[in-house]
Amino acid sequence: MRFTKFFRRYSRALLMVFMSLLLVTWLITPGGNSGPSRRDDIVIGNSIHGEITSGDWALAQAEQQALAALDSSVMRFDPLDFWLLTKEAQRMGIRVGSEEVQAALAQSGNPQELQRILAGIQQSSRRSAEGLYELIGRWLAVQKLLSIQEEALAESAPRIEVAYRDATQKADVQVSVIDSRAFVNGVAEPTEEELQAFFEANKERFPGHTDDQIEFGYRLPDRVRIEYVTIDPKSLEPKISARQRELEKYFQENAWNYTKTVTPDAQAAAGTPTRVPMTFEEAKDQVRKDFIKERAVLEAQSLMNQIRDTVYAPWQAQRPDEQGFRPEPEGALVSFSDLREQFASRAEVIYQQTPLMSYEELRKYFDDRPDSLSGQLADQLGSPEPIYSEGSNRLSASELAFRVKGLYTPQPEERLPVLSLNEPSPVLVTRKTNFSPGMRRPSETPYQPYMFRVVQAEPSAPPASLDEVREQVRADLKLMKAHTAAGEHARQLAEAARSVGLAAAVEQATELKQLLTAAEPAAPAFLSDTPPAPSAYVTELGPAAPLQPVTRMSDQLGQYLPDSQKLPREIFQAVEEADPSSASAHVVVVNDVAKLFKWAVVEIEGVKPVYRGEFDQQRPRLHAMSSQLAAQEVLGGWLNPENIHLRNGFVDNRAAATQPAD
Repeated sequence: MRFTKFFRRYSRALLMVFMSLLLVTWLITPGGNSGPSRRDDIVIGNSIHGEITSGDWALAQAEQQALAALDSSVMRFDPLDFWLLTKEAQRMGIRVGSEEVQAALAQSGNPQELQRILAGIQQSSRRSAEGLYELIGRWLAVQKLLSIQEEALAESAPRIEVAYRDATQKADVQVSVIDSRAFVNGVAEPTEEELQAFFEANKERFPGHTDDQIEFGYRLPDRVRIEYVTIDPKSLEPKISARQRELEKYFQENAWNYTKTVTPDAQAAAGTPTRVPMTFEEAKDQVRKDFIKERAVLEAQSLMNQIRDTVYAPWQAQRPDEQGFRPEPEGALVSFSDLREQFASRAEVIYQQTPLMSYEELRKYFDDRPDSLSGQLADQLGSPEPIYSEGSNRLSASELAFRVKGLYTPQPEERLPVLSLNEPSPVLVTRKTNFSPGMRRPSETPYQPYMFRVVQAEPSAPPASLDEVREQVRADLKLMKAHTAAGEHARQLAEAARSVGLAAAVEQATELKQLLTAAEPAAPAFLSDTPPAPSAYVTELGPAAPLQPVTRMSDQLGQYLPDSQKLPREIFQAVEEADPSSASAHVVVVNDVAKLFKWAVVEIEGVKPVYRGEFDQQRPRLHAMSSQLAAQEVLGGWLNPENIHLRNGFVDNRAAATQPAD
């Protein structure tokens, strides 16, 4: 990057930077050109540039204050990082001399005014102009180094052109999809030896299917078993009475929520219906219902707090360990299932226990939880899963359940709760979303309270034996063999399509269509005089053209291949590699989409050209986007404090100084 171009880029800001530096230098660094006394400085660290002292830190902070005076959008560094960056630029040979600074300043403002300000502050602060120019130059050297990094990270012109081609060049294709599941019924039952060998090969890993490879796995994830209690507020509503005075007060506090629509009289002038406030007498019945519902929610939450206090009492006296986990109290713990009888006179306490579940399974369990008595409110619940709130932080029940000792390692200074085995959780609540005509936007309010405890926690491990996952292993092994059989049919179809075209090849593949039809019987006809709908497997066979244009950057190929990044690129590669003298009349690609358990046979009917003129029109925008992405990468990588310290070999002495002596 030419230096004149660099100054031109930053010329608007240079005058303000210069004036800010002059002012700060005058205020915080009196007494000529001498630096601060280093007699009492503390060494805070070492780097490849030498020792870094508290005096260096203070000076860097002062310079930072000058830059911050420019405007609030100027990036701020820790003074230590700022010091390291300026030294780094020096070490890399990047310097901005006083003549270059003066030349830039002369172009960025009123030279006479600058000279007047400079002379005045030089006289009052007894600091040389050369010292001020040196200060500005060191900062501009850092900026220049950042610009060099941005240019190095930006894409080259050829790469930008290739990226444009990949995103815009379109291919016209016909796609046939063969689903491997259609061939499962034709696979022989695996032997015991095959099952055992397949289990042993895959028991230590999780499933990891990719575009290229089917990879089954049977390692069990972390799992928990919980028991919980909850109170449905609706079950308390019959027990709640409402006095006239309470209803009137409730109406006054929530009057905005009670309105009615008034339609203009038919004989009056034309007008639109409007909403007007209701009187208490008009709204009394609805007010009573709303009051009782709200009071029931409060009663349920209050009662759950009392239940939690009861079961948590033995745990309260236990001192947490260094990670925040409380040891289990001695003696028998309060039984959650007994809480139903203990509080039966006050409310119906619902008790449930789950089987061992993974995190995803527990989330799904709460989405479909069996304890809710008020199914008619399901559509109003803002959070099907109970939530624990602490300030602005939230934890769902499934998240909190897996913050249990044996499965979770707290971070230093952990603030959110962690649980020991059998320790009662804090009270969690589902939240109901309220939609009212008088509200500008929906409100979310607590609704049904919960409390749980983890009674079993199993870390991730392979199954103890084949018997634990036998049926899954059997199904997976048959599916893998079916996928191999489907691949053979796909290759045969592709071979025929190269001669006669994909549509004709599918038409002639009677045996394949019979197999697909037999795998899934045709759906019944809607009317007696219409033919039955074809099997879904036959429908996928097509062929059909994708609704969206296909480019090298496409991540799907029609509705039956929703996640395939490899196939679009292979389509264009096949066109590029096609031999014009080949006997094949059609360009056809056969592709294994392993993670979807499908095979794709694609005929490429044509590829649209990319015109140079269209690219030239987009070139400036594409280069600007590349530069912007490079700048973001510099901000996230080069200017990351950890990376700054690594590049400059910084070793912090402050942490060691605070350690107690042995």
